[in-house]
Order: sequence, then structure tokens, then C-alpha cells
Amino acid sequence: MSPSFQMIETLHADRPWGSFLDAGTGRRSLTWVSGLDIECWTAVTDSRVTGISVKSSSKACWK
Repeated sequence: MSPSFQMIETLHADRPWGSFLDAGTGRRSLTWVSGLDIECWTAVTDSRVTGISVKSSSKACWK
């Protein structure tokens, strides 16, 4: 896990994640977010390939 994601988890502590916004979704954040105990997440990406990957996640929120 990247130091950035580790820091986010440390700062977040034991609070529930609830809904999550991932602005700038990429392969690493996609992997990280999919392992969190979240209700759903909104992913923003300009990559068609990443968008397809996100669509296959059961935790992604579609609007």
C-alpha cells in the first residue's frame, strides 16, 4: 500500500467510511478503495479502461 493511502487510513482511524469520493481514480486507488469497508464509492476518472474496471465493482454507486 502506498504511503498516501496508509496516511489516509491512519487519519481516518476507526470511524466508518460511509460513502467515498475517489477523484482521480487509477489502478492503485481502485485496488485500495475496493478493500475498504464502505457503503459505496463514487469514482472519477478520465481513463476508459479504469472506468470499465470500476463499473464491475459491486461497491460503485451509479448515477
